[in-house]
Amino acid sequence: MMFKDTKIWNEQGGQYIRDHCGQYPVIFITFNECSDITWEEMRKRFVVLITKAYARHRYIYEKEGFLSTRERKQFDLILGRDINADYKGALNDLSEYLHRYHNKKVIILIDEYDKPVNHAYINGFSKEAIGFMSVAFTGALKDNPYDNDMASLSILTLDSSGTCLKV
Repeated sequence: MMFKDTKIWNEQGGQYIRDHCGQYPVIFITFNECSDITWEEMRKRFVVLITKAYARHRYIYEKEGFLSTRERKQFDLILGRDINADYKGALNDLSEYLHRYHNKKVIILIDEYDKPVNHAYINGFSKEAIGFMSVAFTGALKDNPYDNDMASLSILTLDSSGTCLKV
């Protein structure tokens, strides 16, 4: 476990860590590599990231009879990076599958969530990037009955009004 034998594990409040660490299914995505030049390249990167998230939870797919025929087909499409897959709804679906499989709420972690938006803005395709992300990622995070909690980390430094200070 990540915090075992550390100060946070042993000090007051460490009981929370001991009780909850490693107890929930996690979807982790990092946008660290989302600095592509064009919208098409960035969209391909999003598809790769979603595919990797699904591949990490392939055990759900492999459990006989767990997924419906429709869900298995969608899982196949995503793992195969098929253009007909529903990538915009994929993370929401994956969180549902994980919740059903583990009977626990899912934790979603997104690293450098603002990097693709910032890069898209600089390169003139922010409308496309924000349109995709607002459905694909925000939909999985906001009003998702299957997620327990989420955390997103930013690369931009903002002042208290939200104005970007440095990239």
